[in-house]
Amino acid sequence: MTAGTGQRGKAGSYGNAFHLRMHKSISANGRDRPMNPADARNILQGPRRPDKVSLLAAGLLWMISGNSFVGVGGYEDFVIPFCTLLIGSLGLFHSFKLSPAKPLLVVGALFFVWFLIASIAGVSDQAYPLVGHFVKLFSVLLFVAYCKQSAMALVESMVFICTYSIAVFAVRQVVLISGYDIADIFSPLYPLTGFEAMRTTPFYNFHLVREMHRNCGPFREPGMFAANIILAMVILLASSRYYPSKYLRRSAIVLTLALFTTQSTMGLSALPAVALAAFIRFGRSGTQKIIVLPLIALMIGLSILLLADEHGDKITAQWDITAYQEHNWYQTRFGNAVVDWYAIEQKPLTGYGFAEKGRPIYWHSKSDQLGFGNGFTGTMVKFGVPLALLLYLFLLIRLWRTFGDWLLTVCIAVAVFIILFSQQLLTLAMFYVLFANLKPAGVKSIPAKVSAVRLKRRYSPENRPSLPTA
Repeated sequence: MTAGTGQRGKAGSYGNAFHLRMHKSISANGRDRPMNPADARNILQGPRRPDKVSLLAAGLLWMISGNSFVGVGGYEDFVIPFCTLLIGSLGLFHSFKLSPAKPLLVVGALFFVWFLIASIAGVSDQAYPLVGHFVKLFSVLLFVAYCKQSAMALVESMVFICTYSIAVFAVRQVVLISGYDIADIFSPLYPLTGFEAMRTTPFYNFHLVREMHRNCGPFREPGMFAANIILAMVILLASSRYYPSKYLRRSAIVLTLALFTTQSTMGLSALPAVALAAFIRFGRSGTQKIIVLPLIALMIGLSILLLADEHGDKITAQWDITAYQEHNWYQTRFGNAVVDWYAIEQKPLTGYGFAEKGRPIYWHSKSDQLGFGNGFTGTMVKFGVPLALLLYLFLLIRLWRTFGDWLLTVCIAVAVFIILFSQQLLTLAMFYVLFANLKPAGVKSIPAKVSAVRLKRRYSPENRPSLPTA
């Protein structure tokens, strides 16, 4: 390993070239400022890649956030605490630093205040589910407290999940041509879910037969997989200034390809907002436009094309079914919002709790279910309007603090709230990563105005021995 080039011997993936490009993009104009050698070393070397322990912990965090085996099988009360304990145990290989996780303490305090008010107001039996929710928050807190490259670990683990999910999905589609379904190989595992028709395993969900053309990955439905992919894209953008272009492009391509295989309407609806945010982040300099702009145009074009075709018809059909209250209209996302609004009107301040016990029934048959629900209004049903609005406001503040650009923050917020409209994300651990500080540890704040040319000349490889070694 060559001195001053990070983990590799050349100024490649995690070396000089990226950081010089980074400072050229964030300080294209302005005068030079004095820089001490420690800051220069951080720029030239950059953060190291996450170790295998951190990647394993990140993978566990994704798996407890919508994994089909955990949710459908009813193992949530056992698996999530066990995974949280395992995530905490993996932290014994690292040092803990609480500062990145401080916003999560604020989130926990908000839920505790809600619990006290709701208990006084007569919303009973919330202590046990609140403890379970705190366990999920605690798993995220532990992870971001000891993982120095938490964002990169989360993105790399999701890229790994997407890679093998795409491979399994592709093999399945090819084999289906011959009339055989590789899902049958895993049939002995399906009864363990308690719902055999789901045909799911802990690492890949083969879903219902009528949905064989959609990729679920290891999550309970294609929409959940798409929501987690969008979250990974947001995390990637949030930490993009600290990692090399090659890594960013590779991750973006794999995540985008996986998103298209889910064929999720909400995922495709959120993708243009994420792509626009990527253009704002990367596409302002001339050299970046050559590479970034065609990729972003392709992402937006394919999304619009798919949304204008069958997915657009699906949105229109669900809207019409809800408007005329026809054929299980309450199971659509729009229908969820309508029946949620009826429930919110009855208990706007405290909501009905985690299980929504006692909420009024406003659809045709009490035996029918609402499906996975609408996360945006569903949060208000569970916890009341005040807590939901405080969480949404705090989320916007954290996004603003993370991205620092109002237009970029708006684009990311639009994408996040689109997938929130589709999934009950505030009941999952991974969503709360957005509240944490995702800046990699060990990388100091860089002066806003830095001359990349002068930095390269002063701290070039031939001059690097002048850098202090400690």
